[in-house]
Amino acid sequence: MQPPLRPPPSQSYNYSNSRGAGGGGGGGYPFDEFKVFETFMASYGSDTYGGGPPIYGGMPGMHGMPGSPMPREHLSEGNSPYVKSRYREDRDSRRERERERYREKEERRERDSYASDTVNGRSVERDGYRDSHRDSHRDRDSKHGKSNGKAGVSVVERKLPISLEEIFKGVQKKLLIKRKAFDADQKMITEEKILDIAVRAGMKAGSKFKFTGVGDEVSDGGMQDLHIILEEKPHERFTRDGDDLITTIDITLKDALTGWSSHVVTIEGSAIPVSHAGPTPPNWSTTFPDHGMPKAKSKERGNLVVKVNIKFPTSLTTEQKEKLKEIL
Repeated sequence: MQPPLRPPPSQSYNYSNSRGAGGGGGGGYPFDEFKVFETFMASYGSDTYGGGPPIYGGMPGMHGMPGSPMPREHLSEGNSPYVKSRYREDRDSRRERERERYREKEERRERDSYASDTVNGRSVERDGYRDSHRDSHRDRDSKHGKSNGKAGVSVVERKLPISLEEIFKGVQKKLLIKRKAFDADQKMITEEKILDIAVRAGMKAGSKFKFTGVGDEVSDGGMQDLHIILEEKPHERFTRDGDDLITTIDITLKDALTGWSSHVVTIEGSAIPVSHAGPTPPNWSTTFPDHGMPKAKSKERGNLVVKVNIKFPTSLTTEQKEKLKEIL
């Protein structure tokens, strides 16, 4: 709010209400009209004298100061201070959104540089954790044909079950796919295509093989992308934990109490002797280094972990119970 107009303490002025009558003081005491103008403008403020808002229309009671028309540029709504301010706010907001989108794009690109994928059948070594962390967010929107960010193009996922032995050795798979496409007459036809998939030794379940533009053709001419996801088949003897393999052997309660000796067969088919003398607790295990799955980018292998499952008797006679009480 502008401060009220007050003349200096040493002076007082009377103004008349008639335009152009200021030459005689507006009916009051004589005064210098230019001094009144300067005092008024300095108190109220304007673009010229006080830095405040411009004053239009003249001031009654001042000789030779008729009302002047408002400049044309100030009649334009686009040049008003309010509109300019709102335009600057919108512009700054748009720039901030663009910067935020750029930062997100760079973060995704950085995460992708550590991801674990195979693009168009060619192996790319990457870190598994970052791959799963990225895919948990990105693929949540791309599963089951949802948009992958490219106009008119979607991603379709298919699982490829592989045995643990095949993953251990590495294998070359050929996958026959059928896709829908439009012919020259824009009629829907079915095409067949064979994809070559190179499963590297030691690959983990969830690894992806990405093929661009080999899926169904959509109405606007785009082709779906196909992602083949590696899936491990259940194994009768082993479970996998990263690069380690875990196997369990059964022993009787008598063997658990008195000692036992056995052997385990590794993933490649060789036999390893394993034994334990004396009481064997239920949580007992032993580890054989370098007998697990191959490690990526390394000639090393994971561990083979052997656990026991103690087979307890389903029933005991009274005599057996008494003898056990005496012994234990």
